[in-house]
Formats: sequence, structure tokens, C-alpha cells
Amino acid sequence: MYIDILYNVYRAVLDIFARLTVYTLCAIMRIVGEERTISAPATLPHRRGDTMPVSESKKKANAKWDSENMATVACKIKKSQAEKFKSYCSSIGKTSNAVIRDYVLECIDEKEPATGDNPTE
Repeated sequence: MYIDILYNVYRAVLDIFARLTVYTLCAIMRIVGEERTISAPATLPHRRGDTMPVSESKKKANAKWDSENMATVACKIKKSQAEKFKSYCSSIGKTSNAVIRDYVLECIDEKEPATGDNPTE
């Protein structure tokens, strides 16, 4: 949660500096008498995964891997309890899925698999 806020602030600051740089260059060029047009970059660098949509073949491969290697663990609870749980998860900066997964792995004395075991990541 906080990392997203910081990242958004970082992007806003980068955008401001990019625009200030362009305005400064334009002012200098006017002073020197050059008539070229300079514009700010259309986009700033994005986080990994933000630059391109996932292709249909990648989605299909991910779904196939998930169906062969993953299972869903679920339970029914009252809506009020679910809302309290979601609030708890949000307060610790995790998703409800991450909290439940961590708890299950702790119960069975297993750690998260090493990165690369799941091609969907």
C-alpha cells in the first residue's frame, strides 16, 4: 500500500521535473534565438508489468499451468467477518489471499517455492 503511494509520488515528481526541463530548454532556446520545438516525454518509465498487456497465448499457458499445479482452498464465513478480515489484511499491507496462503504454508511447515517454479509470475 505504502509502496504504491510512494511510487505515485515518485512518478508525479518525475513528471514535474521533465516538464520543468522542457520549459527551461524552451526558454534558453528563445533567448539564443533558435526556433525548434521541444516536448515532454509522452510517458515515463513504468513498473514491471505495466508496459504491455498479457497476450492471449500467455494467458492460456498460465491457465494451463494453474490447472495442472494449483488448487484453491476456500471457506465460508459471515460477511461481517469477511469485511473485518479484509480490513485486517489491508492494515498489514497484504491481500487476503497472501495472508491465508502464508498461514497454510506455516501450518504445513513449508516455505514459498523459489521464484521460477511458477511460470505465471
